[in-house]
Amino acid sequence: MATFGSKSQHMQSNTEKFVWGAATRTDALGSNQLWGWSPAKDLLEPLPATEGDLNVLLAAPGDLRSVLRTISGRRSHDRKMGSINIYVYERTPEQLARHLLLLRIAFDWELPLRQRCAAWLEVYGNALVQGRTETYIGRLADELVDFVGGDDESPLADVVDLSKLKFKERDLLSAAFVSWKPTQPFDINDLWERRLRHQLGNRYDAKAGVFDWDYRYGLIAGKGDADLVHLKQYKRWRETGVAFEFGDCVYDAPNRTLGSYVEGLLKQGINKGCRREVKGFWGDMSVGPYCGLGIDVRNRSENEGLFEIHDRGHATERRRHNATEIAMFNLLADLYATEKGEQYVLDRKNDVFSGLGSYLRKDRDALEQAENIVESLDGITIVPLCGSFEKELHKVPLLDVVDLSVMSVDKIKLLQGKLKPNARIYAETGQFLVPLKKEEKATFVDRVKELASDFKPAKCDVAATLAFTN
Repeated sequence: MATFGSKSQHMQSNTEKFVWGAATRTDALGSNQLWGWSPAKDLLEPLPATEGDLNVLLAAPGDLRSVLRTISGRRSHDRKMGSINIYVYERTPEQLARHLLLLRIAFDWELPLRQRCAAWLEVYGNALVQGRTETYIGRLADELVDFVGGDDESPLADVVDLSKLKFKERDLLSAAFVSWKPTQPFDINDLWERRLRHQLGNRYDAKAGVFDWDYRYGLIAGKGDADLVHLKQYKRWRETGVAFEFGDCVYDAPNRTLGSYVEGLLKQGINKGCRREVKGFWGDMSVGPYCGLGIDVRNRSENEGLFEIHDRGHATERRRHNATEIAMFNLLADLYATEKGEQYVLDRKNDVFSGLGSYLRKDRDALEQAENIVESLDGITIVPLCGSFEKELHKVPLLDVVDLSVMSVDKIKLLQGKLKPNARIYAETGQFLVPLKKEEKATFVDRVKELASDFKPAKCDVAATLAFTN
């Protein structure tokens, strides 16, 4: 079998060089971002002072956590605004394909809300999923192939606009969906193990100690409430790729949505030295899918019980809740507000599902759920973009809000001339990036501020994000 070197080793992009310099020490961050590294935020809070449509751009966000948060906020705050156009740029079609799948799951009105949230988190952050989830992904994949092919009856047809994608990019989207079928080979266990061995090298036999060190001096050293990620939880994810577990569920089927392509270098065989597209798992293996939804909540003052610490100041100090519970609460709250038009409130302290009491007791049907969700999505258009960021930016109108991930913060200067007056720019920092040392994280922040020197610093409540105004 031929072996390959990944893009992060051999074909580092300008963005990656800007973010962390030499790639060898940070291979575990991956070449293709599959989730965000900062808490979800309502991109329209505060509401931009503008007339007409609101235009929002997310540049390589890794996921749509902030889109779900923004949609939920739009209805729960009863905001009076026009149409909202949300442009989502990603470097690869596989990342866009995941966005469409997770969006479809989020608004699958045929599934009970609690089950919907569990399935969403499972697909979002687990290398291994349940057998029934594998089947569910395969069914939705067929539906998404039809949607990309022009099916106007798809539940996504009224909210997702594919007109900015080239035919080639649509074909690649379809190919990604087809690759998710249960019959398609994808040995995630082998792929995970190979990359883990490559990253750790001679430290592999002491990996438990490495994971412990990364947790204490990498992840939770980023401050905030990253210690909501339990040490055992983090270690299990580093070892197996399984981040979110619920009850006694068995996770033994590969999550094919994590597969993607990078340009690699053949290291042996008759074609040694040649480059070719290599499919594998090229996502993050050091931080985890926890930062986006698992370490902070909206309306924190009303939900302080979720951050309760037992035995504070003692050697036995511990969190009452963990990142999985916080992530479930966040997703429940966002989807509940979207469907109900009101804030999700816990009926019982520390019980993340208690707010569903009256919701579950009510005799509900799929039609009623569908009507409520359609109402919430009315006036919202999500526009996928793929390819060269510079070229795709020309397809976008003047913007009210821009959200830049770690992988795209070096593009700040390209926004000159593309922003409305008083437009807001969010830039993700490397606060929770495990491979970066403390001083490197500080340098990263300074570099972002330097690049954003043409814009005014703005107040931002999220520590992992910087905010600027035009």
